[in-house]
This record gives sequence, structure tokens and C-alpha cells, in this order.
Amino acid sequence: MFFRSTPASFEALEPRQLMSADLSKLIDSNGQPITATYPSPFIASSFSAKVNFQPSSVSKSKLPSGYVADNGKKYGSRNGLTYGWSSDISSSLKVQNSSKSPDIRYDTFAQFNNSKKWEIKVPNGTYYVRYTVGDPKNSGEYTPQINVENKFSLKEHIRANNYWIERGIFVNVTDGKLTMTTTSTSTQKLDWIEITGQKSKPATPVSMTWQKSSIVAPVGRIESESVQIGNQLYVMGGFTKDFKDVTNRLDMFDLTTEKWTSLADLPETQTHQAVTTDGKFIYVLGGQHGTRFNDAGWYGTTHSYKYEIATNTWSSFIDTPAVWFQPVCQFIDNKIYVFGGAGPNRNDPVTTTWVLDLSQANPTWAKKAPMPFAQEHMSAAFLNGKEYIIGGDHDHSEWHAEHDYVFSYDPATDKWKLLADLPIQSSHFEGSTFVYQGQIFALGGAGDGQVPLWRVSAYTPATNKWVELTPLPAPRLSGVATTVGGKIGFTTGSDHTDTWIGTPQL
Repeated sequence: MFFRSTPASFEALEPRQLMSADLSKLIDSNGQPITATYPSPFIASSFSAKVNFQPSSVSKSKLPSGYVADNGKKYGSRNGLTYGWSSDISSSLKVQNSSKSPDIRYDTFAQFNNSKKWEIKVPNGTYYVRYTVGDPKNSGEYTPQINVENKFSLKEHIRANNYWIERGIFVNVTDGKLTMTTTSTSTQKLDWIEITGQKSKPATPVSMTWQKSSIVAPVGRIESESVQIGNQLYVMGGFTKDFKDVTNRLDMFDLTTEKWTSLADLPETQTHQAVTTDGKFIYVLGGQHGTRFNDAGWYGTTHSYKYEIATNTWSSFIDTPAVWFQPVCQFIDNKIYVFGGAGPNRNDPVTTTWVLDLSQANPTWAKKAPMPFAQEHMSAAFLNGKEYIIGGDHDHSEWHAEHDYVFSYDPATDKWKLLADLPIQSSHFEGSTFVYQGQIFALGGAGDGQVPLWRVSAYTPATNKWVELTPLPAPRLSGVATTVGGKIGFTTGSDHTDTWIGTPQL
């Protein structure tokens, strides 16, 4: 998480090498658009539809604008569309009436297995299909498996407190019907689906030039934490050697002199901690010590520390109220907020919002309104008095179910608001999310299957819209980025030490 101030400027970046990204491999061996590519250049239909799966007893008036209801009837014409099931499953549709559901779409679902399929009549073409599976009353573990147009789309764990998974996929339709199926004999729970096509290709990404800098980071890292204070960027901890080791290094990059300086090592936690700053201290709260990929092992801790910038020293700080892994942390009005993160088993995230008021004589952790969805490894930015939570995942130690959720939190009212989704489900871009010219930028990260991403996306709160920019020169997982003097600097990630400088043409 960055603490923003008046930027400086990058100087003396020679020698430079112009970099470009090869995005030509957009089709898989089955002739289908690759899921993790956005936007797809193969969309060729203006058809769109939004369908919620709900029992006939649920009023259609509860549906969001533009949605029609599927009550489990056999395929046929209804609501101005032609859609339905291979046979009637109306008795298998459920409503849970749960307070956990953000809206009716998440509260109702159709239950089916590999003996059934759902179809909708569409013109032949390429479509972006978004859907959610899950149950707000889930208390155990199951594995939803969904195919769209016979293309593998989803196979993830859902456990207690991880109620839903949202997925998006590009598919080509050649037979006039878009089909959803499962290969599983176990019960699937399909909540809602959105199908989107366009007559022409999506808008060309906003132009951006990338140049390779001579600046080299002192160590290649993955999942390090960072904060910016004035013209100095502090980078701490992180995995090294392809997750097989960790570092407790604290390094500072001076954006004016373009020099790295090694500072006092972290006393304990090395990754997955909550990190924020008030400009005088850097707070490192809880997190993970070590790595599960070597013999030394790892553990979660509630220990916390603060680093005094002026003296380059660490001291103990108030312990965290729980063991957490990779939550979001933000310093707001002399309070430290911590949002979500994985719980003690490192798999299952929580929705908890914690706050520590440092203006109190004896500060203690208290709870605020929980997040709408449980998740961890999400990114965040603070802009115009609100905290924006972006992307994330769950089931972090096994399947990595990626999210595309975006929502804002208003600390003045203690309320959450669901916003426009990320263009692609992703996580692990915490250190490369920042505010620039009234927009929130998200660079790199991890897509489905923890595949490193090239993407550069920008969100405008005023319009609640995302745009794509020219991608990074190469895919990067968990890098660090900042803005200085009208340019964007990106370094480390995926165990690399190189640095790129980008100039957006907004």
C-alpha cells in the first residue's frame, strides 16, 4: 500500500531499451479465446443477456436491472429470449433468505449435475461469460466444476465462509446455443450468468510506452510489501529463489537520486503482513515468517513492529487481534485499518474489518463493518476519503480461486459499496496498485492458476469504469510500482530485479 505525496521525477534513465508485449497468442489449441486475455479481439456479436436462477416463488421485482429469471424450466422461449434446461429442474432451485447475500442473485441458485445442461440461444460469435456459483449457507466443503461451451472454466474449492466463486471466460459459439455443463456427478449451485458480445472489437488499449531502465533492484522478490513516503519507496521482505526462500531485507529506493539503500532488517515477519505508514513510522503487523517451500517451514504470527524512519530502528508494536495472511492495511485519520486476509489456516479468507485508534491512551483493536466478500491478496488504494478494495482470491494454499470484485469502504459512514468488476479475475498485485491523476492503476498480478499477468488497468471512481492500457513488457507476479513526474516505475516481481518506466498517454 502506498502513502502518496507530491511526486518527484525520474532522471538519467539511460541506457534505455524500448520494450513491447506479444499478445498474439490469444487462442488455445481448441480454437477458443484464452480466459486470461482481456479484452478479446474476437467478439463478433451484439447479443447480451443477464439471467438469475431462482425459484418461481421469488419476485422478479427483486432482480437487478436488465436481469430475467430462470425458474428451472425446460429450454424454450420466455422473457424475450430462448433459454432453459435439458429437462425441467424447477424443484431443484433454491432461495436461502440469507443476510450474507449482497443481493438476490447471490441468494438463489439452480442445483444440477452432469445429467443436466443449461443453454441459451445466441447468434454465432464470441462472448464474455460471467457467472457465480455458491451458496450463502454453505458450511462444508465442495468443488464446483463448470464448463462453458465444453471448455473447462472452473474447478475450485469452496469451504465454509467462502460462499461464492465468480468466474469469467471468453468462448466461441458456432452452433447457435451457448451451453453450460458440468462433468461432476455432485451437486452444482449456479447463481447467475451474464453473457456479453459486441458488434466490433473492444476499444484499443490506451497507448503507453515502456522503456527498460538501467536501474536494478538489489534483490529479486515476490510478494514483498512497500510504502512510499515522500520521494522514498520502502520495499520489505518477500519471497526469493522462486518461493523457496525469503528475505527480511528492508531496502529504500530514492526516487530523486535513483539509488537503492539497504536499511535495518525486519525483526521477524517477512511476507503476507499488513503494512502501512503515517509518514513517521512504518507499521508491520502480523503475517508470515518463512516459506512452506523449504525445510525450515513457516508460521503465522500476531507479532507487530514499527520502524522509525528518522533513526532506522525497529521496535515492538501492539500485537494483532488474530493471525492473518495478506490483508489490506491503510492509515486513515490516525487509525490503522486492516481488511480481510486469510485466516490461521492460510486458505480461508475472512470478511473482518479491524481498526486500531492510535489517538486512544491505550489503543485496542475493534471491529468495523465486514467486507461484502471474504478474500485475501487483494489490492487497495485510498482516494477521496474512501478505501478501494480490488481483486483478490481465496483458497490460497491450494486452488487459488481468483476474484474480480471491486468495492469501496467509507470510514466516515462505516459502509461498503460494490463497484464495477475488474476486467479479469486476479490477485497478487498489492504492491503495484496506486493512484495517479484521479485514477487507480493495477499492474501485473496473478490470473487463473496463478499465471503472472501482463495487464495494466486503470479505474476511474467518478465514472465507475475500467480501461486497459498497453501491457507490461513481460508478465509479472507481485511486483512493486509507483508514479513519479508523470511516469510509472515498475520493479521486481516474479523474482526479477529489472525496472521499467512507463509513460501513459491519458
